Amino acid sequence: ALASAGLSSSLPLPGGAPAARSGSGPPGRKGGLSREKQEEVNRMEARLAELERHHRRREQELQGLLGQTQLETVAARRHHAQEVEQKNEQILAFRDEVEEMMVAIETLRTE
Repeated sequence: ALASAGLSSSLPLPGGAPAARSGSGPPGRKGGLSREKQEEVNRMEARLAELERHHRRREQELQGLLGQTQLETVAARRHHAQEVEQKNEQILAFRDEVEEMMVAIETLRTE
């Protein structure tokens, strides 16, 4: 992954343990990195900052989509509930009409 980002893996390991020296720095030098390694660290930090910005933007986009989807879901449920209520009212009205017809037919039979 480092190579694809244009970076090598000769930096200190996580936890502060130094990576094996490649012989590019002066022997016995304590504290501080060689100029090349410092530039590499700077590039890695810049790339990390870029990735973090991208991640924050993407997270905000996804949060926005989630909120929009939740609103759309509530609206769809409300709409479906209204449709069900209308259909139930239509069924009840039809049932009442059928019952009235049955009463009228029964009345005609008994006359």
